[in-house]
Amino acid sequence: MEAREQHNIYINDADEAILQEIQTNGRATTGLLADIIGKSHPYISKRVTRLCEHKVLVEVASGLYDTPQQAETYLPE
Repeated sequence: MEAREQHNIYINDADEAILQEIQTNGRATTGLLADIIGKSHPYISKRVTRLCEHKVLVEVASGLYDTPQQAETYLPE
């Protein structure tokens, strides 16, 4: 899988895997994502933080992440 630009940020293979997992199975912690994707927890945490900074993901609870579109369905306004 080639890295590509999305939301004005560079999306690499790990980012693609993170996004695919969350879009397929819903919100997740960085620990769960690291286990599923097979990368280290610190690396996945760094990638998730970066995706949040660019509003590709949102933290919906302490350490729990989702896409903004999915989060809208259950977060209070």
